Amino acid sequence: MASGLTALMRPALGLASRPALGWAALVLFALVVASFHAGRYPARGWPGAFWHYEKKGSDIEVPQRHARQASFREILGWWIGPWISEEEGVPDTRHYRPLTSTLFYLQYRLWGERDDLYCWLSLLLHLTNVVLVALLTAHLAGGPLWARLGLGGGAVVLFGSPWLANDTVISWELTWWPAQMDLGSLAFSLLSLILVKHFLHTGEHRWLYAAVAAFSVAVLFKEIAYVVAPMACLLALEARARWRPVAAAYGIALALLIGARLLALSGSLNTGAHFTGWPRYFALIAAPQVALLLIIKGMWPQLAGAILGVVAFVLLARTRIRLWAAAAAGALPTLAGTCFAVGHMLILFDTTALRTLLNLMTWLTAAALAIRAWRRPAVAALTVGFLLTALVVGWYPYIYAYRRYWVLALQSALVALLVAEGWDFVRSMKEWRRTVKPGEVASG
Repeated sequence: MASGLTALMRPALGLASRPALGWAALVLFALVVASFHAGRYPARGWPGAFWHYEKKGSDIEVPQRHARQASFREILGWWIGPWISEEEGVPDTRHYRPLTSTLFYLQYRLWGERDDLYCWLSLLLHLTNVVLVALLTAHLAGGPLWARLGLGGGAVVLFGSPWLANDTVISWELTWWPAQMDLGSLAFSLLSLILVKHFLHTGEHRWLYAAVAAFSVAVLFKEIAYVVAPMACLLALEARARWRPVAAAYGIALALLIGARLLALSGSLNTGAHFTGWPRYFALIAAPQVALLLIIKGMWPQLAGAILGVVAFVLLARTRIRLWAAAAAGALPTLAGTCFAVGHMLILFDTTALRTLLNLMTWLTAAALAIRAWRRPAVAALTVGFLLTALVVGWYPYIYAYRRYWVLALQSALVALLVAEGWDFVRSMKEWRRTVKPGEVASG
């Protein structure tokens, strides 16, 4: 993949002979761009932060109160029971997040109720995630090193730059410090996928063990990191001989983590109405709003992409050129609609789960067709992760912006890879037109 970018990026500073310099340049670029964007929030006094008000909100007040009163037994209880933000009499808040609980406790012991210092840690975690998104994208991309680094830089621009990043999501992540559970889980999840890629490349099992350890840490920050297990298994299809150890390692870790969660919470997992009643919510509320959003929010690009994606599934042809055309029909319209809807960068959706429905159809189509046409497990892994996180987020009746952070990161990497696929598609079209004689059918 990305071989078609050669003409644009030929002056690549001799990175083939100095790969460490290239990787260092990518990390530096990610840090500079993300710092330029995220640094605006502390410079302005963390605008919009809830902790500026007398009533900070239960998500801040409850963990700080528990941290202030916590004994050693209570700290241990976060590892064998619900987390630090558990509220008495509210069963739908029951979560098993021991590392998040411990992090909140340590910060309170260090800084008390100086919420601005909590936010500085959130900023550091965000910068780490921007770097990891860049590195993951570059590791998953194919082609020469400079092209892969360029795609990593593109993911940085989408995820953490002042030009295209979703300010609403980033603002929540940086000013509302309880979102550190998402920041921490994403950081170790991205690290886990990078380490899996190292294992597939080298075959050294130490990378696999480190990847599973990072995955476990991510889950102990927040349960959404479960999606890394199927992503790693799909990614391992790039080296079929090493798929079994990856699947076995992540499967065992996943079983142990789910078992620990079940034991810790004694079966009373997420019994709130927004988990048990989400199908009713979606049917009664979300479906009518789909039509409204199409009318008042300018969602026609997503609708066009979804329709073309479904049609592409139906029209899967026997010839490779038609298959590529179907893939383009499924992927390109949603890129335009998802990234530049209504003149503003909207990653996935705005305030409801409605845009998810349209995006799911299109991105799933694009991934399936990409696998058929280019056999790209990396695209499949990112797409499945994107879909699963979108489904998890879409189950909530109130989709606060911080819950979109995971989706923002995965989609930024996915868009970068699909842009490269699209470039190769254009090159392949030109080559096909030069090589295929009139009336000749290209075999698929």
